[in-house]
Amino acid sequence: MPNQDFTIAANYSIAPPTKSFPTDQPSIVFQAAQACTLTFPNATNCFGQSSVPLVQGLNTVAVTSPVTTDGEVTAPPSPDAQQNPDTFEITFN
Repeated sequence: MPNQDFTIAANYSIAPPTKSFPTDQPSIVFQAAQACTLTFPNATNCFGQSSVPLVQGLNTVAVTSPVTTDGEVTAPPSPDAQQNPDTFEITFN
């Protein structure tokens, strides 16, 4: 079983807020306490998608391009959804 690179808590906060990977990183693993979505403000990001839904537990997301990526963790639509999504950054070196 792969170790997680990022952990998303039940309140949708992400740790660590930034992490660097080698340029040949094939995937990134997110451990989510509950279902959420990763969203990316820039069309060019390391996953090649505008958003990635995550399920509770381990989620392995393929890296399609080793480019610096800024993202947000967003809650599913609900009355309790957070107003200010937690942000993260992925870099490659």
